[in-house]
Amino acid sequence: MGAVEARLSGHVEPVSRGRWRLVVELGEGARRRRVRSVPASGKRAALELLDQWRGELARELADGGDPTVAELCAAWMEVRGEGERAWRPKTRQFYADNVRLHIVPALGARRARLLQPAELAVFYAKLGEGGLSETSRHHVHATLRAAFAWGLRNELVARNPALLVERPPQQGARPATIWTEDEVVRALRAASGAARRRPAPPQLVYVPIVLGAWAGLRCGEICGLRWEHVDLAGGLVRVRGGLSQTAGGEVHESGPKTPAGERSVPLPRQAVAILREQRARQAEFRLAAGRRWNRRGYVVCRRSGQPVKPANLSSAFARFCRTYDLPFIRLHDLRHGFASAIFAQGGEGMLKVVQELLGHSDPAVTARVYLHGTAPQFAAVTAAQEARIEAAEDAARIGHCSGTTIASLEAKRRQKSCTGP
Repeated sequence: MGAVEARLSGHVEPVSRGRWRLVVELGEGARRRRVRSVPASGKRAALELLDQWRGELARELADGGDPTVAELCAAWMEVRGEGERAWRPKTRQFYADNVRLHIVPALGARRARLLQPAELAVFYAKLGEGGLSETSRHHVHATLRAAFAWGLRNELVARNPALLVERPPQQGARPATIWTEDEVVRALRAASGAARRRPAPPQLVYVPIVLGAWAGLRCGEICGLRWEHVDLAGGLVRVRGGLSQTAGGEVHESGPKTPAGERSVPLPRQAVAILREQRARQAEFRLAAGRRWNRRGYVVCRRSGQPVKPANLSSAFARFCRTYDLPFIRLHDLRHGFASAIFAQGGEGMLKVVQELLGHSDPAVTARVYLHGTAPQFAAVTAAQEARIEAAEDAARIGHCSGTTIASLEAKRRQKSCTGP
């Protein structure tokens, strides 16, 4: 084992005060490494912990370096949690919950290199029999696939069995309900108090409706938007990240998931006017709060200047829809409505514009998920179809008379409908 330990080179790196990163290279030129973050009082203490860990790894390699599924997942989550490209807290919780609740209880003791695609198929089927939804099973599969992909890159396993099994079906996207511009304006009147039913208007959702329906911002982006990123004179919002919330209620501020998420969105003059009102209203809150005022400058905030949690904003919006008898949608559906309205202005030629305004890396996501037909569009399509059918019926009745075509009959019918009787 001494020979094995001798070829495990390693070093330590400071992470923060009282915390160090241990790095061990597993074999000369093999591009394999293990990383661990530990508390240590100084570099000497960190080096001692590094030597202990090298011994543990040497014993593991001497035994064949054959991790179980649980060990593979634990190493993956530990290493991927470090560095500049570390997961967001919400992403970390997503993977950790799938590993803890589903993967480890059923497959944790299994040697990772021996895991077969057929075993995964049975595993997914049992999760379904236990009541787990299609979407949740799909998420478990995605977690396994990511863990084994990392293990494959680091030469801890020879293959990724999750790529060799048919993944569980994912539930189709629910039918989207989007508001028309009339419904957005009606909602804003209610939220501002112009059409109130209660003594105190629900101001919490007023500005979020504007930023969602007229700028296409996500809920987390709305909660994290600060005045320094709003150019009222130029009519522009610069999206630089947002707030995310874990299941435990903890809130984190972070940048966009991809470079495309960092974007500038132009605002209509109506939105600029409402944001000016919001800034004036906040000046009154700031005076009343005094030293308790949060100076981070959130556009959507409580009376103390503290930011609003994304989950609280979503719940407040749902209550608002029910209270004011508005068509029930999620706050995020305002973003869908924004995308569909912009796209309708220019059809296929607007797809790239909508993609950039929404901050998507892939236009396929924009087209597949965010573009929806509206009732007026469907009515226009049906009216055009009816005109074509009637023209065809007229042509069939007239027969093959000279110079008469379906197109000419349809044009005459459209002209008649426009001029009236």
